[in-house]
Amino acid sequence: RMKLRNEPLDRFDLESEEFRMRVRAGYNNIALKEPERVKIINAEGTPEETVNAIMEIVEKYLEA
Repeated sequence: RMKLRNEPLDRFDLESEEFRMRVRAGYNNIALKEPERVKIINAEGTPEETVNAIMEIVEKYLEA
């Protein structure tokens, strides 16, 4: 994704897909154990859809 935006690669971009999958699995485990603290956002849509999903969660948190 970063390559498409013409931005320099960072150390995470240089890691293997296996590494990224292990990191993702770790965060997913935390989200399952602590759903009030960690939320999972589906970022497969457009940037606007992703922002809307994030804002929906943030707004619920701020209303509480």
